Amino acid sequence: MRPPRPPSRALLAPLLAAVALAAPDAWAAFPEDVTISQLDQYQGNSVADEDVQEAWRTIVRDLGTGLANKPQGGSTLGIDGFDLSLGSTFIFVDGNRYQGGPTAWERAREGNQPAGAVWVPELLVRKGLPLSLEAGAHVGWVGFTRQGAVGGYGRFAPLEGHPKLPEVAFQGGYTGYVGNDELELGVTDLSLSVGKTVAFAARQQARNGTIHPFAAVALNRIRATPLLSPERLGELGIGPLTADKKDTETFDPDMRQVLVNLGVRIVSGDVGFKVGAAVPLQAAPTLDASVGYVF
Repeated sequence: MRPPRPPSRALLAPLLAAVALAAPDAWAAFPEDVTISQLDQYQGNSVADEDVQEAWRTIVRDLGTGLANKPQGGSTLGIDGFDLSLGSTFIFVDGNRYQGGPTAWERAREGNQPAGAVWVPELLVRKGLPLSLEAGAHVGWVGFTRQGAVGGYGRFAPLEGHPKLPEVAFQGGYTGYVGNDELELGVTDLSLSVGKTVAFAARQQARNGTIHPFAAVALNRIRATPLLSPERLGELGIGPLTADKKDTETFDPDMRQVLVNLGVRIVSGDVGFKVGAAVPLQAAPTLDASVGYVF
């Protein structure tokens, strides 16, 4: 059996370029933890109460939407398939000053560090199962902080194997934000993907490749709790947020995020590459890319 080939430079280039854009000056300000307790202050000056409450919603909405599981397309790996990849997600937050005042993300970052994106490098695993099922998981680090994210999902592709029909997959999962002493956050994701797998001839001595463009509609339900003392919560004027209408005291419609996703997955030989973009109705847009081995 021939050994797996390393990912080509063409596949690695988008990831390396994105990391290079996100990294300058970040290590100098490490750590850039999300710090809820300082939302009412910016460089020693107080911030209006209504701005604090809106900033709290913005941080939760952007972070929850960006960390959620991403749609993987309309097909699965098949019963024998396995995918181990390295990836990156970029959450394009409003990180710089505008109209003379600090943004929510400037105030939330330790040291009031501005940045236009939150970078989340990840390890991703997918495993094909019988009956057109698939399971996946991811472990990520919220770049230049002491926090991370852990999540998993299940998928079902009922039309897989029908050459004349589009491929459709239903996906559901959960991701938790971990390591922050001031913020507990989790997001449940549901999505419907539609795509089509097209085979192409790969280079010599390699298996045939496939390209799978897809589009998806997703719904994220976010729940967040600030882990501060009751006295400090009262000073900030913030509290738990949830997407559950039954919790009348904590329900916030912004915690229900509808997203439109576009992406493409390319497999050539043992190398798989995926890139996708998500545009939420209200939260920050995201870009994700991954490259790895497909067995």
